[in-house]
Amino acid sequence: MSATAPRSTADPRSTADPRSTAGPVSTAGPVSTAGPVSTAGDARGYPGAAGLRAALAAAAAAGTAFDPARLAAADAEAAFPAAECALLDDLGLPELYTAGRWDTAGGLAEVHEALTVVAEFDVTTAVAHGKTFLGAMPVWINGSPEQQQRMAAEVRAGAVVAWGLTEPERGADLVAGSTRAVPRPGGGWELTGVKWPINNATRCRWMTVLARTDDQPGPGAFSTFLVDKHRLPAGSWQPLPKEPTHGIRGADISGIRFDAAVLGPEALLGRVGSGLETTLRALQLTRIVSTSLSVGAGRRAVELAADAVSGRQSGGRALAELPHVRREFARARAALALVEAGIAAVVAGYERDPASVAATSALLKAAAPSIVQDCVLDPMAEVLGARGFLTGVHRDGWFARLDRDHRIVPIFDGSTEVNRAALALQFAQLAREPAGAVATPGRSARSRLRLATRSGLDLLGRPLPERLAGVAPEALAGLEQARVELLARLAAHRPAGRQEPAATFETARTLELLYLAAAVAGQATTETQAETRSETGTHSETGTHSETETHAEAHAEAMALAWRLVQPATADPAGRELAS
Repeated sequence: MSATAPRSTADPRSTADPRSTAGPVSTAGPVSTAGPVSTAGDARGYPGAAGLRAALAAAAAAGTAFDPARLAAADAEAAFPAAECALLDDLGLPELYTAGRWDTAGGLAEVHEALTVVAEFDVTTAVAHGKTFLGAMPVWINGSPEQQQRMAAEVRAGAVVAWGLTEPERGADLVAGSTRAVPRPGGGWELTGVKWPINNATRCRWMTVLARTDDQPGPGAFSTFLVDKHRLPAGSWQPLPKEPTHGIRGADISGIRFDAAVLGPEALLGRVGSGLETTLRALQLTRIVSTSLSVGAGRRAVELAADAVSGRQSGGRALAELPHVRREFARARAALALVEAGIAAVVAGYERDPASVAATSALLKAAAPSIVQDCVLDPMAEVLGARGFLTGVHRDGWFARLDRDHRIVPIFDGSTEVNRAALALQFAQLAREPAGAVATPGRSARSRLRLATRSGLDLLGRPLPERLAGVAPEALAGLEQARVELLARLAAHRPAGRQEPAATFETARTLELLYLAAAVAGQATTETQAETRSETGTHSETGTHSETETHAEAHAEAMALAWRLVQPATADPAGRELAS
């Protein structure tokens, strides 16, 4: 299949060029967020993804909260997106961050798509506002019913919640943490130590903190505490300065120092010694949702590049029709289709078999940001050329800003290599036959999360289809052969602890790609079956077949890209040749 010209993305993800000519933008005063937005009843009711996108598009009009010119000025000043976060509060996003909403059928997909939409407009705002979803997660995982009810009420009211995990000089090595909670005579705890760098550490009221409660080494030495900064004695804590960053410049990336800060007994989440387990379970869900930042950035990058080439010519030919440009857009579309199919599969797997998420969340978090960077943002940078890096030429330098912002995403909630190391610890289980979901009536999905998957994954445990419309037979056969070989490598793997060779991480990368490819194949098969059923009925809607053809083309491009990426290192790592 040949690459095609960029499709129009004017609706629903594009907005008219809203560059302001009113002069310098002030971020100090109030900003209008008015727009023709209906929230269907409750003033803070979430209007759904389409309603959210419409609201943010309205707010992108010159002078309002999401005006790209204003966002560019705020980025230059490293100003926090306060007006943008306030608008998201008014649109009901905090409700999505409560377990009563996201831990229901379709709820995790809902919060993922909501933050994807926000990231389409501004990655920094998505990072700043979405942190409450991450910060509150340990409460949903291990808090008492009373703690969860209190947190839900606080979150709905717009409280900012941060997550105090990392410490200076220790990075992602959580078991090396030295922040300590010591029991007080008569009950309660004294908390001492530093958490840094932490998103929203200064702006938050609440922070879930991982602290050492035992001097003995091992995972049982840590507990999790819910800290209300408003209740801490004066002088027992202090904020650490905001750190300058290359991307997400306006986000509150700072820290906090505790000095014998007194906590009540109610601050402890779960039992003493359960902190690391709580953290690892919570990370499974936050890793899934953090990939929304990549999808949002990728969608917007394609729209910006399509807008830049529209109507322009080179050498007497439409720029959009040049082979190189068509190829880059095809690769970007394929990458987004590949990643979004994987996200849909992982989210569905959480609801069906939460035990599998220990593996699928790690593979998704490792794969999605890297694929979007290498196969969407970098190609769109090629298409945009200098326009992508000049601040006053195309859309207020939006592309360069989102490109900078996105580069932190692979590090959030465990870096790419940390997630691949987590996968390597589960290779033996992943080599087994899929066990299928276990019925557990009355239990929430989050209560059934495990620290490691118990069996192989459904998508990797069954052969790929022998034929898919538009996909080259050699690509399908190659992916299937790679799947068989992968399962053999997983079965033969012997853990090497912290001394895993590079080949182990390459195996994890292959696992990621084959899972995403299998997710695409599953989507394509399901849609083909649905189309076949519709042809035998009375369905005659205009446009249905063209929509199906568009999906089939996206699936074919995604499978071709997956095959290019799975091939040995001699192949182009960015999958530059899409052949079918």
